[in-house]
Amino acid sequence: MIIIPLYSAIMMILGIGQNFTPLTMLVTLLLILVGIAIGLFQTRNVKVKISNEKDKQGLPKVKIKRGWYYLLGWIIIFIIGILEF
Repeated sequence: MIIIPLYSAIMMILGIGQNFTPLTMLVTLLLILVGIAIGLFQTRNVKVKISNEKDKQGLPKVKIKRGWYYLLGWIIIFIIGILEF
């Protein structure tokens, strides 16, 4: 949950450093806002349930039910990736 977004942010900063223009910064800001909106949309109906079952380390198992919002969010991300030039 932390490594992939952190890696993506570092690669974005390195990519912008080579092609720094106001348009690049505007597009980057727009994509960050769209990413935050999609993330909030995907977590809209997430249900977290802590069960009485224990895992190998003796911690309670956590079950997460994501639903259609999660799937739809990934479809939107996929479409944005295809439309990117």
